[in-house]
Amino acid sequence: MECKHCGCGATRKNGVSKGYQRYVCNGCKRTFSGTPIKFSNKIKNNAVFMVLNGVGIRTTATILKTSHVNVLNWLKNANKILLESLERHNTDFSDEIDVIEMDEIYTTVKKGGNDSPFGLLTLGEKSVLLRL
Repeated sequence: MECKHCGCGATRKNGVSKGYQRYVCNGCKRTFSGTPIKFSNKIKNNAVFMVLNGVGIRTTATILKTSHVNVLNWLKNANKILLESLERHNTDFSDEIDVIEMDEIYTTVKKGGNDSPFGLLTLGEKSVLLRL
């Protein structure tokens, strides 16, 4: 098996996760699955929907049978798409915002030492994920 990160051919088996063989590279020491696990856009959209509607990140991950890291990555991607869309349409909500609620995602990402924390903005019955 060739390493998916550095291309090195010196890899060894490193257990099994969710039915997929795991490998570790002797060159770069990173681990990877023999067969990539692909999630549909429907599952990713469901994850974003669940978090925006008050389900915790780890609970969402458990329900969708994935890791909390995947859920966070999907949320970051959804935020990126939202920001690009807002920039294209020159949308500015600054005059309309009265109350801002921050969800657990802010503390989770911030604790991880990430330079780009995220928050959940609630406007009436609508919620959007924001990068702070």
